[in-house]
Amino acid sequence: KMFWTSIFQINEVDRGLLKFTNLQELSLTGNCLKSVVGAHLPKSLTVLQLFANKFTDLTDLTINPPPNLQHLGVGYNRLTDLTSYMSPYYWPNLLSLDLSHNKIGHVMPTLQALSQLHSLRNLSLISNPITLAPGYRGCTLDMVPQLQILDDVSISDDDRLHFTHISKEAVEWDQAILTVNFPVLENLRQPPENEALDEANFYFPIQKKFDYLIRFRFVCDVNVEKSRSETEQREKLQGTVPSIQVSLTPDIATDNLIRPTTPASREIEEVTAPSDEDPISVGDVFETEAVAWENNLQFLKPVIVKCSNLTELEEFLNGEVQFTVVERVIESFTAIAPPDPSSPTPTPSGQKKKGGKDDKKEKSTDCDSALIPLL
Repeated sequence: KMFWTSIFQINEVDRGLLKFTNLQELSLTGNCLKSVVGAHLPKSLTVLQLFANKFTDLTDLTINPPPNLQHLGVGYNRLTDLTSYMSPYYWPNLLSLDLSHNKIGHVMPTLQALSQLHSLRNLSLISNPITLAPGYRGCTLDMVPQLQILDDVSISDDDRLHFTHISKEAVEWDQAILTVNFPVLENLRQPPENEALDEANFYFPIQKKFDYLIRFRFVCDVNVEKSRSETEQREKLQGTVPSIQVSLTPDIATDNLIRPTTPASREIEEVTAPSDEDPISVGDVFETEAVAWENNLQFLKPVIVKCSNLTELEEFLNGEVQFTVVERVIESFTAIAPPDPSSPTPTPSGQKKKGGKDDKKEKSTDCDSALIPLL
């Protein structure tokens, strides 16, 4: 009743299996199959496992498939589209479908196809790009109401009630919104103190302000979200926006520190003070807000990224993301006017000027007091 042919490098299934008239479970996991013709499978099959092969579609499998099939496992393949072969005409009794670890990336077409499988009770789309969409789970529960288990999690009545009619909302379901957070950057070197003022620059003292930001590349198709209200409304409608917490170790922070050019090179890039607006993206390069140096730098504003290509986003997240710490130096000076040589030297307070009117008055008074009349 069971036949397992895992890891035998099988690349074709011919009509030889038809002689197993009582076969109920067949596993062809871990082979090199690109297609399997449904007419070559015994009609008695109830379980078919085709994990870890090279399937890009299941068109051949829909050619006169086993009518009593209850479980189909096609995870760890290269499937991208289900619209042409997920029909109750092919799978009238299908109860369980495992599509995990494929490349399925379009929410509405996929769920519309799966909604036609009225017998379906257990569905797994784990590790598909479609799961990166913020409203994926709610939309699936609304469009495929016959499900009892989704992605190995049981569905409660409260879940169904909470997401009722959510699929009818005017939302871009294939667009993922992510927030990239940098909680703290530790052990960053302390910037140098301002140089002591010497005679050459006494009247034009240069003040240096050091601040730091994190620059990184991220796949996207739209500039950073500028409307907070739109994001909050979407969170309320679909659930929490996925968040990426990034922690940089001291070694990484030091190695990726980009310092500005020195004043002597005359190549200092003109920079401006950080604005109050949200960070913006230049292509796929993002920057956090610039903050002044502290022992533990905290970037309070997250970077919000939109991406409508869920397949490309999943591949990007499975790779490496490089972060660069940028040190910015803003130089400014305040001109102090030098003293005018032609102006008189101010008289110290409390000191009287000799030879004035007051002195003459005092002398005449002394003389009058010294005269004595003779009788």
